[in-house]
Amino acid sequence: MRPNETSFPYPVLGDTNALPGEVPEASVIENIPLKEQIAIPYRWTFNVAIKNQDILKLIEEGKARYMCEVTCTATLLRRCCFSAVPKTGVEIDRKDVNKRVDFALYIVAVEPIANYDNVAATEDYRELAPFDLDAGSPLAMIKHYHWNADLCYEDLTSL
Repeated sequence: MRPNETSFPYPVLGDTNALPGEVPEASVIENIPLKEQIAIPYRWTFNVAIKNQDILKLIEEGKARYMCEVTCTATLLRRCCFSAVPKTGVEIDRKDVNKRVDFALYIVAVEPIANYDNVAATEDYRELAPFDLDAGSPLAMIKHYHWNADLCYEDLTSL
């Protein structure tokens, strides 16, 4: 499931109705081997940039992590990778993906968080704070990215 115009009962970074101003960003580096290098897996590196101090503090305390959810509906692949640092790497064998591969980046709670409050939240959320969050609750929705495993660079350059 991908968030699209989703509302949460607590403020989530990336939802401009809850935490206005900052839109989290992520850069991506693809390392896609040539077709004849069949034994070398595909690799992606995501580097997330956020400025929200309340969420950064939770990451530093070990209560939240960066998460990359990888799905490929053609092969039924579903994988989650967690990282304590903004740079998250994903490695997938070629045989595990086909057609479209989707990546969704989040920051999630890795343990229950009592009395969560975010000073950047809108007034509506500030009136309801604090919030008790469960492990797995998203704190930030960052960037969705997709890649087509059927397109090969060397095939395109031969045209």
